Amino acid sequence: MTTEKSAYGESRLRMLRVIPRGDRHDPRDLTVGVRFEGPLDAMVPGEAVKNLVHRVVREQDHAAAAVETLGIAVCDALLATYGSIGLARVELTEQPWRRHAVSASASGLRTEPRRAR
Repeated sequence: MTTEKSAYGESRLRMLRVIPRGDRHDPRDLTVGVRFEGPLDAMVPGEAVKNLVHRVVREQDHAAAAVETLGIAVCDALLATYGSIGLARVELTEQPWRRHAVSASASGLRTEPRRAR
């Protein structure tokens, strides 16, 4: 009996992390998409994929790292955890935020997502 191959994954895992940087905290807003190829009978449940991605991103070293480093860490964790995956593709999109001065003090700043024009 031959096992069919399939492509599947999670397309929009949203994460917001706050990175402390001295006197301020910077938001990091990420959208992660994960696609796999592998045997149909060894599919990884979507909730397990979501939990693994959140665990990797939650690690402080990866949260503050470059998006490329984070993508490689997510891919490595997926391939190490689920040997049935033949190919993993991770897409990361970072939503930039901008600061607004709301008072004369340095701590009087607020952030909001930057909107595309």
